[in-house]
Amino acid sequence: MWPVMSGWEAGLDPFRELNRLPFEVDNDQIAARYEQGVLKVSLPRHEATKPRRIAVQS
Repeated sequence: MWPVMSGWEAGLDPFRELNRLPFEVDNDQIAARYEQGVLKVSLPRHEATKPRRIAVQS
């Protein structure tokens, strides 16, 4: 999956950035916030790719 981010860097030039993630993203849960000049993007893992804990009994 290749998420695409595009917009204006410093209000001068348009930019586009591509980043490959090491896991599958849950597209329905993607969120972004812009606060005090900082863009925060949340890309939660898809449930099927989350690490699992397996109980080991002795």
